[in-house]
Amino acid sequence: MLLELTRVDYTLIGLTQPRCMKLLPNAGLKSIQKVAAGGIDGVLQVFSFKKGEIQMIFKTLPSEKISSLELGGPLGGLQDKIFVSTKNEVRGYTKKGKVFLGFDTNLTESINSMHVSGSDLLVAGTHVYNHFKDCNDMNSYLSSDTINDVIALSVDKTGRLTAILACEDRMLRVIDKSTLSFSAPLSSPPTTIALLNNDGGDTGDKVVYATQDGQLGLIHVTRSKYNWKWIIPNNKGREGARTLAWHDITKDGTQNLIVGRDDGSIQIYGEPLERISDMDPLIERYNFSTQVTLVRAPHFEENFTSRTSNFMLEVKSIFKESTRNIYSYFDMVLNNCTLCRNEIEGIERTVVKERARYQLATQEDSVGISVIPYLNISDKMTLIKDESLFQLTIEMETAIDNILLQSDVPIKLLDVEKNSAVVSLSGCEPNSGNKVVATYRCQVNTTKVSLIIELGTESGTLVVYVTPHAQPKACHVRTYILKHLGHYFRTHNFDNARSISTLILKGSFSMAEIHNWIAKCLPEVPEKIPISDTVTYHYMSSFIETILFCTY
Repeated sequence: MLLELTRVDYTLIGLTQPRCMKLLPNAGLKSIQKVAAGGIDGVLQVFSFKKGEIQMIFKTLPSEKISSLELGGPLGGLQDKIFVSTKNEVRGYTKKGKVFLGFDTNLTESINSMHVSGSDLLVAGTHVYNHFKDCNDMNSYLSSDTINDVIALSVDKTGRLTAILACEDRMLRVIDKSTLSFSAPLSSPPTTIALLNNDGGDTGDKVVYATQDGQLGLIHVTRSKYNWKWIIPNNKGREGARTLAWHDITKDGTQNLIVGRDDGSIQIYGEPLERISDMDPLIERYNFSTQVTLVRAPHFEENFTSRTSNFMLEVKSIFKESTRNIYSYFDMVLNNCTLCRNEIEGIERTVVKERARYQLATQEDSVGISVIPYLNISDKMTLIKDESLFQLTIEMETAIDNILLQSDVPIKLLDVEKNSAVVSLSGCEPNSGNKVVATYRCQVNTTKVSLIIELGTESGTLVVYVTPHAQPKACHVRTYILKHLGHYFRTHNFDNARSISTLILKGSFSMAEIHNWIAKCLPEVPEKIPISDTVTYHYMSSFIETILFCTY
């Protein structure tokens, strides 16, 4: 069945973290769809849409950054209770805005991810996982590496509470109470995990995961073991997946997998999922050009998404064989165009007034003070294993004017097909300490820039100055450490039979000093020192596929 995806912008809600937007389930067929969104400004807002217009149900006052938002309720019942986490506190709201829970977990780490299952609350910080039942601390687990996401298998179908931790060291850890049952190795760090069909499938113990290198997979988790059901390799060069959702968007009685990625694209995958490793059952895709942080579509034909650049929007699906649906959709588009035109005219009048007020406040004899705006930046540098290159991605909530790169070691800047910025290289003085100075001038309304960098084997520092298109002029500085063995990546698949050379260092140095040395040379080293007596890391070169074992 063919689909045509159309983008509709709704409103500006502020910056959001991943997993901070949900669609509340409908109580009936005629009920209005409600959206709950939490921003980094600490504002939780719930609103609905009626005839294309937003109707605010409730909105909280600004507070600490909302790091996670989940829906909960009785097992097997309507999941319409809203839970948000800020620092180490969890608050619960009804769909009408009444606060029914204010729970201080007393954790030493801030909550990064959360999962609610009936009266069970699962929270995860950077390294610590905790399980609370009826606000009582039941179980905990200390992970050796960063926890990216947490989820629990379906209690209704499995009859037990089993937690799954997606960890930065390319592991899915299965936790039973406070004990690690087993770990499932992955080819890349997992970014997010979700239950198959939102309920774990027929047995409630099937989990879909997404990785940093764009791979998707389904794993079946039992009490004592795991097995892979299917894997979608990233053969088309897509970026990492940020969010997963399930919905019967094709109306054929089967759930479709909806994937939102870092490059702003959304893919919709259909059956047959069991043979997904042999074929790529992609139904449709759509590109937003900026990072998609959330995709949600429960019981609705529209898929609501949110992006790091502030907008709440949706992707509408149109079945090409339905003429009646197309006509009704066009009527709605015309109405939305009229509303949008009126809104733009109002915004233009407001901008003219604010610009005049700013010019008046910045006069020489004025008492006004010019303040540099604080703008959030989403940035990351990742290794492209197949090409042994690094991708630097920078995204802002406002338009980017230019980006200046300064490196004290030789690097090579490669062309990016989808990059619209114009690069210019500057000469470096011999005694300045700089090896490369380059400027990227962005086109109008560019909020995201991706750069491909080829590094050598020298260690050094790459400093990036990002200048937004705003007044007064200011730049944001980001610093990246270039490591000697930065082309290596962690792996769980290695050949012990290969002949290797051995280097042994002995001396009166501590475990912390050794850990610090390795972290300065190799990537993907945990921030904290592992608690075990012996630590072993396995690496492979993305350039010549040599292996490296580190044991201390």
